[in-house]
Amino acid sequence: MLYAIDYNDGCLFTINQVTGAATTVGCGGEGPLGMARDPVTGTFYVTEYHGSEDDVLSIVSLVDGSRTTVGTMTGFPLVE
Repeated sequence: MLYAIDYNDGCLFTINQVTGAATTVGCGGEGPLGMARDPVTGTFYVTEYHGSEDDVLSIVSLVDGSRTTVGTMTGFPLVE
C-alpha cells in the first residue's frame, strides 16, 4: 500500500499505484513535515511542525488518520 500525507490539512491518503487516485483515510494533526514507516512493526510516524512551539513526533493510525503523540522534538529548525 502506498500512503501520502498533506501538509496543509494533515490528511492521510492511500494512493492507487495503477491509477494514481488518492483516497482519504482521515485527517488529524498539524503540518506534517515527514513520514516514515517502521519496517518491522509497520507503524507509521510523522513529524509535525507546530510553529513557535516544539515540533512533535506522532504515530499515525492507518485506519482513520488520527495521531498519537510520542513526544516533542526540540532543536530542529525548519529548513525552507
